[in-house]
Amino acid sequence: MFDNDDPAQRKELIQALQASGLDATEYGPGGSIMHVIVPLLDEYGEPHTITASDPDLRKELEAGLQVWEHEVLLCIATGSAHKPCEVGLFGYNGQTGRQVDLPEWEEAKSLEEAKALFQRFWDERDRWLRSFLAGELDVA
Repeated sequence: MFDNDDPAQRKELIQALQASGLDATEYGPGGSIMHVIVPLLDEYGEPHTITASDPDLRKELEAGLQVWEHEVLLCIATGSAHKPCEVGLFGYNGQTGRQVDLPEWEEAKSLEEAKALFQRFWDERDRWLRSFLAGELDVA
């Protein structure tokens, strides 16, 4: 059973994701749960992380980063709030200032399942970035 709360297992997942070409790292947002993340959109760091594959979507996100007043972050991430390891999306919407989250995270019972979920979210990143822009991921 893969357990996000096990530091050795998080490290193993990070290494597996990096080996497959994803920019995975560990992230602690200040709570007790640590996460493995792959940023899709992140205003921190230079240059900013914008992973959109559609050039028009990339331009729209770049323009937004110049004017949005709030923190901007959208990541594929692990969590362990309800199951030993879940994979979903979280972040902060720069337009609204609201937290961003998927209502339902998907359980990963093994390292391979976690890696496959990250890859699936990655492959669908333009869809998720468009949902982010539309405010569809905002937590009410």
